[in-house]
Amino acid sequence: MGASVAALVLGLEGITGPSTWTDEIVTIDVARRSRPQLMQLLQQVDAVYGLHYVFVYLTGQVAGVSEFAMRLPSAIAVAAAAAGLSWLGRLQY
Repeated sequence: MGASVAALVLGLEGITGPSTWTDEIVTIDVARRSRPQLMQLLQQVDAVYGLHYVFVYLTGQVAGVSEFAMRLPSAIAVAAAAAGLSWLGRLQY
């Protein structure tokens, strides 16, 4: 639990700055698209990007489209990865 909390705190520190960069601008653009525009985009991208775009689109629908809202899922994913790694480290073979 401690590792995931520490990772989340570090991930949230400065989450609204510095300003967005190229990949994040694309992510925000995708989150602002209409559902038909998203479906059209999904026909032209790899499945990995498609899954990411669907997730950020849904996040944008629920939390709004802001730098914070678009970066929050990554911070949560890092915390989850830290929790998983911590759990794996405690396993005894």
